[in-house]
Amino acid sequence: MVLKFNSKIKIFYQNVRGLKTKTNIFFSNMLTCEYDIIILCESWLADDVLDSELFSDKYVVYRRDRDPSCFYSDKKGGGGVLIAVSKRLPSRRLAQYESKCEDLWVCVDICINRKLEKLIICSVYFPPPIKSSIFEHFYDSVNKIPYNYCKKLLVGDFNMKNIRWHGPPGQPLVASAVKDFNLEKMLSEFSAYHNLGQYNWVTNFQSYMLDLVLSSIDVSGLRQSITPLVKIDPLHPALEFEIQCEIADDSSLHNHEPRFRYFKADYTNILAELESTHWNDLFSQCSKVDEMVDMFYNTIRDIIRRYVPIANSSKNKYPLWYSKSLIKVLNEKNKYRKRYSKYKNPLDDMTYRLLKERSLKLIQINYKHYLESIESSLTSNPKIFWSFLKQKRNALSCYPSTMLLTTE
Repeated sequence: MVLKFNSKIKIFYQNVRGLKTKTNIFFSNMLTCEYDIIILCESWLADDVLDSELFSDKYVVYRRDRDPSCFYSDKKGGGGVLIAVSKRLPSRRLAQYESKCEDLWVCVDICINRKLEKLIICSVYFPPPIKSSIFEHFYDSVNKIPYNYCKKLLVGDFNMKNIRWHGPPGQPLVASAVKDFNLEKMLSEFSAYHNLGQYNWVTNFQSYMLDLVLSSIDVSGLRQSITPLVKIDPLHPALEFEIQCEIADDSSLHNHEPRFRYFKADYTNILAELESTHWNDLFSQCSKVDEMVDMFYNTIRDIIRRYVPIANSSKNKYPLWYSKSLIKVLNEKNKYRKRYSKYKNPLDDMTYRLLKERSLKLIQINYKHYLESIESSLTSNPKIFWSFLKQKRNALSCYPSTMLLTTE
């Protein structure tokens, strides 16, 4: 694994207030984002929405949809938390740390000062009005994580609007309570025990801060996102921030396995080799049928290696249905994003925003044409439709995972 030093993990967070009716716009916006980790709460998802309807295959998606039997809320619908992690970051779910509340835990492997570290990320949602007993249960569950075992990042909607936070942006903020001193005390004790600082300073239109970013690792560049993945709820500004660490080089993601280019093969010599091969002499050296089969395939493979050229194949960076004009706009957008990040020129930022808006419109147009082409080819070439369906289902089988024999 090749490490990029002084790299940043880019993280996005949003309380999306339901995704079931927003899958198309979410998917389109996700395709143009450059985030390594996406954290969502109030997804309102259930089993009838597939991960592939929301994310491309460059993310590993972890979900905890609302359990109808949850003890902390009377509402059977709503809720739900989600964490999507780029495949260049090794990750796994930690279900053993999940409480009966609405929390999802995922471990991501990172390097800090060339030392392998575990970053445990939690997406959490506390439905209002939050009670001390509910937070205490969550507190006790998190305490199961061994102290100093890992770095921790807890992000979500805590719904503690009576707690005010003070301090300069970029530094951990200090809490002070207006009404519920018990909750404030519990949160302060919880943060102190796990060495967590609160980094979010962005308030909603009512000047409340419902969404918190609690972290034991330094958070930098926290700001309100100007490019949310869905329309912003006024109560919950979308956030983006960064964590400094070393991460794997992007090139490790691409598939560079050799591929034979049969359309450029030397078939004249291939036929000559096959005709001049004395198969009886080769097979006479074998005592079993299996050995003859191996001899046959080894001979064929040797001829292929000598007369068929090889090219390294790499995975396409963009989806198949992206047009050349869209790819050009995306490349320009990324160029101005990097320029603004380096030189802080307002004109570069303005150009980046315009290109971002243009790329979103082109994605919607391209994807619409792509779906229309699939529909129009349904009778003439149904294979295209079934390939699309298989890709959306992530090759999931239609057979149930468990079947029971009944005597009825």
